[in-house]
Amino acid sequence: MSISNKKIISVEELLELNFSIPDYQRPYKWTVRSINQLFNDILEAYRKNLSEYRIGTIVIHKHDNDRRDIVDGQQRTISLHLINDVLQDSPKLSIPKNKSNISKNYNEIKRLCSNLSSNDKSRLYDYMKEKCHIIIIEIDNEMEAFQFFDSQNARGKALEAHDLLKAYHLREMPADNEEMKLKLIEKWEAQSTNELANLFKGYLYKIKTWSNQGSAHFFNRDGIEVFKGVTLDQQFNFIQYHKAAYLFIEQFNKENHQELLGIEALIPFQIDQPLLAGRRFFEITLHYTALKKEVEKIAIEMLPKSISPNHGNEQVGTKYIRELFQCLLLYYYDRFGINQRNPNIEQLFFKYCYQLRCINQAVYEKSINKYALGKNESLNYRLNLFTAIRDARSPKDLEMTVLDDIKKDDIASKYKKNSFDDLRQAIGVIEGG
Repeated sequence: MSISNKKIISVEELLELNFSIPDYQRPYKWTVRSINQLFNDILEAYRKNLSEYRIGTIVIHKHDNDRRDIVDGQQRTISLHLINDVLQDSPKLSIPKNKSNISKNYNEIKRLCSNLSSNDKSRLYDYMKEKCHIIIIEIDNEMEAFQFFDSQNARGKALEAHDLLKAYHLREMPADNEEMKLKLIEKWEAQSTNELANLFKGYLYKIKTWSNQGSAHFFNRDGIEVFKGVTLDQQFNFIQYHKAAYLFIEQFNKENHQELLGIEALIPFQIDQPLLAGRRFFEITLHYTALKKEVEKIAIEMLPKSISPNHGNEQVGTKYIRELFQCLLLYYYDRFGINQRNPNIEQLFFKYCYQLRCINQAVYEKSINKYALGKNESLNYRLNLFTAIRDARSPKDLEMTVLDDIKKDDIASKYKKNSFDDLRQAIGVIEGG
């Protein structure tokens, strides 16, 4: 790609540049949540008195006549104009596309600014202009500009959750030395990109969402917010407890007290507890990557040959079922520990998941989401095992779970075949029905 110029400029310089928005750009779509995130990130940087805060990258196509089209970064650029206008009390921006979003976000910024004193508002304005910076990349070839736009948007490149989270949590480690950061990054980079993506999208996000009775059918930028956690400078009561617990357990393990007591090293986090931003995010990721591998091994070992991926017998719908099974195992063993396997619980989860497989000719991710929330009216209606795990005080609370019985007449014709005898037997299909 022929980049004619690349430089770092202040927001003040950015706001003085004249850009045009080409027709191939999408309309302004930032939501109130997005504008909140940008405003609060800038406000936090100002309050921490950071010497520099980089907001991101803007890519422009520079024409021969010096006209500049925004290729990537329109949403951020317009939003910065809105914040600037509110801080100055002088609305100037006029954008014809999707005016309702601009109006909503402008009013939201006014609401956010109403909580600031006049002095803070003035100083925040100066900070944003002078200390907040943008990377500007100029591309002087129109075809390459289109290709860049397509690669950033159509291919969804910007939605790599783990990459965005890595950058965010590294930024939340200002007090940690470079050696520690390098070690964490080295361990992080040693993980497979696909595995990291799958961990957040296919496991942690679904478990967190289903255990709170929310729909986890889609994972997008909003889902990333779940894993930003809380910053260490927050002083709220609920987070003070968790910060103290982290510090105690870290010190406990560091001094080898677990060896003296004859126990395993204590684990200072669980999926459904608040996540502390910064270094601990990387430790959590590595911990759950390892635990995920253990439960995947358990799941594979339990599968009958007729549906096992090891024997080439796992179709797409059946893979969704196995992932649901593995999510349950991961959540359970995260809560109660994996050192002592519980075959009763493992069999309960297996039966619950593969019952759904047997009664449906086809299974989709939407079907899985509905079933996990207890909204499948034909099978285990109102049973959400994720909330059951969340609320369980001991494994016995879960072992008392009663699943629906299914008869052979209830199952899809495909699974009535002799080749699936092992599966029907494993989930206890009543053959005489």
